[in-house]
Amino acid sequence: MQALSPLSRLATFSVGSTSCEHFKVQLGVQSRLHAKRVCIGCKSSSGTLVEKKCEPCEPTTGSLDYMGLCMALSKQEAEHLLSQGEVEGWELHEDKKSRLHIRKHWRTKNFVKALDLCNRLGNVAEAEKHHPDLHITGWNQVMVDVWTHARDGLTENDFILAAKLNKLPKEDLLRKPKKKIMDTY
Repeated sequence: MQALSPLSRLATFSVGSTSCEHFKVQLGVQSRLHAKRVCIGCKSSSGTLVEKKCEPCEPTTGSLDYMGLCMALSKQEAEHLLSQGEVEGWELHEDKKSRLHIRKHWRTKNFVKALDLCNRLGNVAEAEKHHPDLHITGWNQVMVDVWTHARDGLTENDFILAAKLNKLPKEDLLRKPKKKIMDTY
């Protein structure tokens, strides 16, 4: 039997809180590349990345075929999601083992504010049950590195979390950019 490519296999998925009687959708470029997932059968949509919930990547039924919406994305698919605007400021990064990650840096007012920012980011991650790598470097710089360890790369879950972290109120913790002084000669 010929193996199906990830782009041509059928996968089960849920459409947000909408109950959908059409349980299968063709995983092709259109359905995997776009942040909006639409069930082909009923045209239901789960909305923007911020409105979605991270889906578990591990099977709950013991089925080895389970991958749901938690399929590893190609570099092209990741770049497309980064260009959509909901994950502004995030950068694509490839580690030594060629695994894709997305990363964002923030500069806080001081060390205590950096700790507070990590706690806020961690609370969102815990609510999504999707846990990024959080780093404080120097005395005021926070870096978040997001990827799906179970898939050795990026999944839509990573972009869902990144979009939610972007929406998190944090202006009270961040340093304001220095104003550039213009010469008036």
